Amino acid sequence: MINTILTNHKSLVKRLIYISILIFFGCSGLKKDKGDNSFIEIKYAKGFTIEKFDDYIKVELRNPWDTLRTLQTYILVNNDSSMPGDIPSGTLIRVPIKSVVATASTQCATLDELGVIDRVKGVCEPRYIDIDYIKKGIIKGEISDLGEASAPDVEKLIELEPEGIMTSPFQNVGYGRMGKTGIPIIECADYMESSPLGRAEWIKLHGLLFGKERQADSIFNETEKLYNEIKEKTSHIANRPTLITEHKTGPSWYIAGGKSYIASLYKDAGAHYLWEDTEKAGSMPLSYEEVFEKGSEADFWLIKYNATMPLTYSALKDEIPLNAKFKAWKEKNIYTCNTGEVTYYEEMPLHPDRLLKDLAFIFHPELFPGYKPRYFFKMED
Repeated sequence: MINTILTNHKSLVKRLIYISILIFFGCSGLKKDKGDNSFIEIKYAKGFTIEKFDDYIKVELRNPWDTLRTLQTYILVNNDSSMPGDIPSGTLIRVPIKSVVATASTQCATLDELGVIDRVKGVCEPRYIDIDYIKKGIIKGEISDLGEASAPDVEKLIELEPEGIMTSPFQNVGYGRMGKTGIPIIECADYMESSPLGRAEWIKLHGLLFGKERQADSIFNETEKLYNEIKEKTSHIANRPTLITEHKTGPSWYIAGGKSYIASLYKDAGAHYLWEDTEKAGSMPLSYEEVFEKGSEADFWLIKYNATMPLTYSALKDEIPLNAKFKAWKEKNIYTCNTGEVTYYEEMPLHPDRLLKDLAFIFHPELFPGYKPRYFFKMED
């Protein structure tokens, strides 16, 4: 009898210990889960990561010129929340942002797509912004013209009291007095991405900043779908025509580096861009002689320009007589984009599929019968 009681007692003790262990680790697990973080999926962009915590979001921008270093860290805290007790170091931004200054047309285009263009209180270089809301706002005095992006009017900027300044960073270039205002500087390094969809994916970051996360995802997903559909059509093409781009302006001929998003776009359109093997992500200044030596026999020549008069074959020859020696000039295979007449810079970063279709049509018109170009048109005689 006594042995039976002792046995039952030992069994009960074991069960209590087991239950206690479960409760202990169960509670420990709950505490851990409460502080868990999660990364938002970024499929193509290499320039930033988004990490969500319970009380804030941490955004890290990679330095595009030194990928082992961080360009900027942002800590996003919701306007309706109290300030978290312990947050990592970084630039604090209360979101969603209600007022902002934009220094480039591409930033305004992003905010227009997200439906928050009315939050722009000041811009730089409005002559390059082809968005009706901004144009009318400047005329009415409701949006401030802050001058040149390289040296904005800091006094005007401070008077606006924006919650953020959107700007494009450049290597070894600081922000001078603007950087000392205490206003968060939102660095938009999207143009340094190596793929068109990587650049377009930056809209996910801007969606977070302006409380339009769902809209940003929707816009990007549609762009991704359309882009990949066009890319699939050109992916099996063996005959890829050779390509050169732009033309000499000033002392140099600036072309896109082989690691740039635009070089990837040329490849996806079914062309062999003659500088696609170079390692630079940004633009490269070359001498006229360098371009002529490598590209004089290229099948196609694409040129972007901004002018009231159309660029013609005769005008190109008048600029530099040697231009007429290029194969593309002689065979009338030059295509131009007048950025003063089409919304190239506003649309292309967020909708690279539109430019991709233009280019694929130029190089392989048989794939897109009846298509009408959006940006690039055959140069006039």
